[in-house]
Amino acid sequence: MKSSAQPTWHQALANIAEAEVSFELPLAPRTSFRMGGPAEAFAVVHSRAALGAVLGLTRAEGVPLFVWGGGSNLLVADQGVRGLVLKLGDGFDYLRPLTAGGATARWEIGAACSAARALRQSTKEGLAGLEMLAGVPGTLGGAVKMNAGGREGALSTSLRRVELWQGEAPRWAEAAELGFAYRTSQLPPDSVVVALEVELVPTAVETLRARIEAAIQRRRATQPLNAPSAGSVFKNPTQGHAGQLIEAAGCKGWREGGAEVSPVHANFIVNQNRARAIDAWRLIERVRAQVLQHSGITLELEVRLVGSFAQEVRS
Repeated sequence: MKSSAQPTWHQALANIAEAEVSFELPLAPRTSFRMGGPAEAFAVVHSRAALGAVLGLTRAEGVPLFVWGGGSNLLVADQGVRGLVLKLGDGFDYLRPLTAGGATARWEIGAACSAARALRQSTKEGLAGLEMLAGVPGTLGGAVKMNAGGREGALSTSLRRVELWQGEAPRWAEAAELGFAYRTSQLPPDSVVVALEVELVPTAVETLRARIEAAIQRRRATQPLNAPSAGSVFKNPTQGHAGQLIEAAGCKGWREGGAEVSPVHANFIVNQNRARAIDAWRLIERVRAQVLQHSGITLELEVRLVGSFAQEVRS
């Protein structure tokens, strides 16, 4: 990834106030999968001014941009990521009540706030609407983009508005405009989630705790939480559950290098022995082909690919 001449935008990026900038930063330790190469540039922005400056620079210089949340649900290529990997910092990690005391309560939540923190605080205050985040890693910005959730529902059911930074300034968009569906959204591709507004319902704390505990226990009983993974690899198709289709196709326990289709849950690929991203990618492709041959169903990825895998397959 390194070149003999440093791009001019590198120095401009490093000079932006309230932005922590690193070059050739290893990404594997920052992912739940524990694999993948470095970022050409990695910037943590702590203010809206810094975010605006960084986005203005990448737009002016034509720099590829990837927004980093908590590092879950990602498979980063072994060759790394060209351009800039952007992470929202402390200035975007907040919970702000907007209304309270009525039939519902509205909160504004910064995109850098973790799903765990938001759920913990809403439970403490006896407000239902975020229980689908129980056991979900990562930040609320990432949760919005992929419409995160579980058997308890999806985040979009409580989501009312999303603040997006698109172009030169942020704007609020109604959730109904953003095409939320199962594990997906139709956010503008050049936008960054800055904040979100959710509507929560007063509920007994004991009821909320029981719901959350049940969800967490179900995950512990059915998912390989003791090995590095990126969560569910494939979305559930309309014809059934991806894990069941993969198991029925005989893929449980398949391996490529250090990557393995989990014996606990077939829709998880786990990093068992210093797996490379290309190991996981080859295993994904093998599984997808086998399921198609066995059931006629083409599985769609839920995990996000970051970087170029076509180049690595050729190498």
